[in-house]
Amino acid sequence: MQIAMYLYIETNLTGVIILSIMYRYISRLHMYQETREQKYFLVMLAINALLLLLDNGIYLLRGHHSFLLIILNHIVCCLYFFFHSWFCYFWIQYIIAKLYPRHRQSLTEKILLMMPSVIMSVIVFCSPVSGWIYYITGDNRYHRGPLLWLTFATGLLYALVNTVIIVHEMIHPAMSREKETYMSLLLFPLPPIIGNILQFKFYGLSIVWLCMAITLLILFVDMQNDLLSRDVVTGLYNRRQANTQLTWEIQHLRQSSDLLFVAMIDVDHFKLIN
Repeated sequence: MQIAMYLYIETNLTGVIILSIMYRYISRLHMYQETREQKYFLVMLAINALLLLLDNGIYLLRGHHSFLLIILNHIVCCLYFFFHSWFCYFWIQYIIAKLYPRHRQSLTEKILLMMPSVIMSVIVFCSPVSGWIYYITGDNRYHRGPLLWLTFATGLLYALVNTVIIVHEMIHPAMSREKETYMSLLLFPLPPIIGNILQFKFYGLSIVWLCMAITLLILFVDMQNDLLSRDVVTGLYNRRQANTQLTWEIQHLRQSSDLLFVAMIDVDHFKLIN
């Protein structure tokens, strides 16, 4: 049992370390090239790392039935479930910032997006008394409450809204991104949803936020690939991406009757413009 506890804590701490490395890299990039997309990605990294630490706290506190430690466990549990729903809120903000970087949300839009998280927060902070989301027994052990499924339902609600936004943009006639970009965003919630299902089925298993850390790592790698393909000054695709795209076009040209045209423009004294 002791070995299992150490392995559990070690796994969560490994996730925290990976998230911290990503946070440090993105925050340094954010200093020089600030975008809303990066800002929300940083918030998600920070919340995910905090949730893994809180998860460890719940695990370490169980069985220690001092009154103060029981109070501490209630605080840890409240924070843990509070950040569940707010992570989902920042997740949808990240999607909007990525797909619509120039869009500025109205107050109504912000209220509608926040509403599920606000409602969940109220339910969570009532739980120490009501036991809705969780309850803690006299020996300081966490147990699931009858309304714990609401945390999963809130995540699914945000996932559904995200899916509608992404699919709407993907099938739009003026689609401006590669389909791979949309697919990676659509698949983003899949690992944590699978983790949630397994966690509900097998009591005591807690892998949701480790799955989310892996998903954020995949998004981080995609982000780095995108940075490698773009010019820092203009934001346009560079020579590396042009070669990749040209190779793809030539390969697919052999399978169709389309024609391929390449236009080149030379601008005198472009360094002065830069």
